[in-house]
Amino acid sequence: MKHVSRKANEEDKCTGHFWEGRFKSQALLNEQAVLACMAYVDLNPVRANMAGSLDESEFTSISQRIKEYALTKEDKAAINEPENKPLILANFIGGNDKDGIAYTFMDYLELVDWTGRAIVESKTGYIDTVEPKILDKLGFTSEIWFKAVSLYNNMNYTYIGNDEQLKAICKDKQQKWMAGSRVCRELYV
Repeated sequence: MKHVSRKANEEDKCTGHFWEGRFKSQALLNEQAVLACMAYVDLNPVRANMAGSLDESEFTSISQRIKEYALTKEDKAAINEPENKPLILANFIGGNDKDGIAYTFMDYLELVDWTGRAIVESKTGYIDTVEPKILDKLGFTSEIWFKAVSLYNNMNYTYIGNDEQLKAICKDKQQKWMAGSRVCRELYV
């Protein structure tokens, strides 16, 4: 181990114990600090110029969330998941409940996408302006997006999702119809 630490110190042009000064521990005391740290970590591959977009950022939670969100039922059935699944990420719950992240997933995506497009002089990478915004990649036009967001104000809609998902819920609940089906069919193709 001494040989490795000496070599690492030479490469990093530093002295001291191997881990000394390489890593920091910071207490995140509020939600803003947690979100800023999440965005920082999720943007690391982009800033290091290892990925050109959020969905290409391997080994980040945002990439994992985007891929999970974009998978269809057939895609999920075709995947052979290992017995030891990775830890489940905390959900975005959009409220003040303590059982998840108090913002919506789409708000977070837009925030990180916007942040990743800023050019930071001390970093080599950023999301190119030619790259479609993440909401566009997920199939949302601004018109559809705002309609989709407004659905959450309608208390009559118990379930919101694509036609296939709503049909599965109807079958499970032994119902023929569900409030909001027509609107959801238009929005979630």
